[in-house]
Amino acid sequence: GRTYGGKRAGGKNQWETRRKGIREELREKIRQEVSGSRDISDSELYERIDRLIMERGEEDYLPLKERIELRAALFNSFRKLDILQQLIDDPDITEVMINGYDTIFVEKAGKLLQLDEHFENDEDLTRIVQRFVSSMDRTVDASNPIVDARLEDGSRVHVAFPPVALNGATVTIRRFSKNPMTVEKLLEYKSITPEVAEFLQKL
Repeated sequence: GRTYGGKRAGGKNQWETRRKGIREELREKIRQEVSGSRDISDSELYERIDRLIMERGEEDYLPLKERIELRAALFNSFRKLDILQQLIDDPDITEVMINGYDTIFVEKAGKLLQLDEHFENDEDLTRIVQRFVSSMDRTVDASNPIVDARLEDGSRVHVAFPPVALNGATVTIRRFSKNPMTVEKLLEYKSITPEVAEFLQKL
């Protein structure tokens, strides 16, 4: 399973810190390479990513698993939704809360976690969120700063842009678990006490 870096989200992971540095280095190289290219195909983008990962691997050992994760992360940053794509693809995450480019919370297994991972800057977050919203045939900008929508799987999405949002773009995605929440699970997560469970059953 995916490991989120930082003590707040499950313990400091050296690979997360290292991968972040390598990812930013390679992403900048790819951005420079494709800046003058038009309509570069997915296969061409993958070829560039694979070549740069191979070259980087000659300088610094990169195990196969790390290369695969790095390949997906780089592709997502150019073709999909970067960090947001990783969160959406994680079936164990039931809620995503982005409050500006450097503050991301997720709800996972009934627990709220703040991630160390974040977007590069406000412009990067704005670009990703606009791409995300456009995939739902909607637009968001300063003149239309609030969007409420649903994903194909029924997840609720709320987006707010400045000037409504004060700390940069904010995004909330509430997903519906395929395994419905039960009183037993709420007790297990310690979200409610046995007394509250008994009261709810009486109601």
